[in-house]
Amino acid sequence: MKTCQNCKQENLDNAICCSACGMEFPQSVSASKTSLRKKVDPLALTSFILSIWSIPGVIIASTVTLLYENLANQFDVSFSNWAILKTIFFDPAIFAAIALGILSLVYFRRGNFSHTGKGLAIAGISIAGLVLIVVLVFLLYPLIL
Repeated sequence: MKTCQNCKQENLDNAICCSACGMEFPQSVSASKTSLRKKVDPLALTSFILSIWSIPGVIIASTVTLLYENLANQFDVSFSNWAILKTIFFDPAIFAAIALGILSLVYFRRGNFSHTGKGLAIAGISIAGLVLIVVLVFLLYPLIL
C-alpha cells in the first residue's frame, strides 16, 4: 500500500494518484527505466540474422557441389566457376550481412545513434566473414588437389 505524502491516505500499490486528494505519486525507478530503454538497431539485427541464415545455405550448397561435381562437367563449367556461381546464387545473404553490419557500425561510430546492438553488428560481420572464408576454401579446393 502507498501512503500519500499530502493527506496520509493509504492507496493501492499501482495507484498513480491519491484517491482522496488527487496528488500524483512519484514514478518508481523501474517505470522510468523501462521508458528510457533503447531499441535494437534494425541494421545490426538484420546483419546478425542474415549471417546466421547464410550458414545452412552454404553447408547445403557446398555439400551439393562436392557430391554432384559431375553436374558442373555436364554444363562445361569448371569446378571453381561452379563454386563461384554457387556462392552468388545460393547465398547472397553473406554479402548483405557484411554490408549491413558495416553500415550499422558506421552509425554507431558517429555517436549520435539512439539504438543499441553494436555487438549484434560485430557478430553479424564476424559470422558472415567466417562463412565467406569457408566458401573461399571451397573455391580453392580444386587448386589444392
